[in-house]
Parts: sequence; C-alpha cells; structure tokens
Amino acid sequence: MYTCAMCGNRSCRTAELDKAPLNCPCNEEEQEKVKELYQDEDNKKLAYYSALTEAGGYCRKTRLGRNYGICQQVQL
Repeated sequence: MYTCAMCGNRSCRTAELDKAPLNCPCNEEEQEKVKELYQDEDNKKLAYYSALTEAGGYCRKTRLGRNYGICQQVQL
C-alpha cells in the first residue's frame, strides 16, 4: 500500500504524472471515473464549500463545527 505522505516526488502537484511512482494512487485506472464524478453539479458544490469551510476553520473549529458550516452554505 502506498501513502501520499511518504512520497518525495509529488508529481501530482505538478501534473507530471508520467514521473509518478508506479504505485501512486494517481495512476489508478479509476482516476478517469473519479474525474467524471467531480463534474456532477452536486459533487462540485459540495467539494467547493467543503474546501472553503476547511480553509476558514482549519485548527480553529471542530469537525462538527466545520460540517455544520458546510451544511449551512450548501443549504442541506
């Protein structure tokens, strides 16, 4: 099993996936399917507001507080 935290290459950040280690999760066959899921409008909206909430409350709010913030923004 490969963990991104142990990677010294970081090809995913530079979009140079041809230089990624062989066991990199970015090389998985499911990658294209996952990209398609991100194009779904509800998934885009959830990812967007999750990122905003995380950035706004990192190390300051509890997980519950961050999740509540997401629900308020997305109006769930």
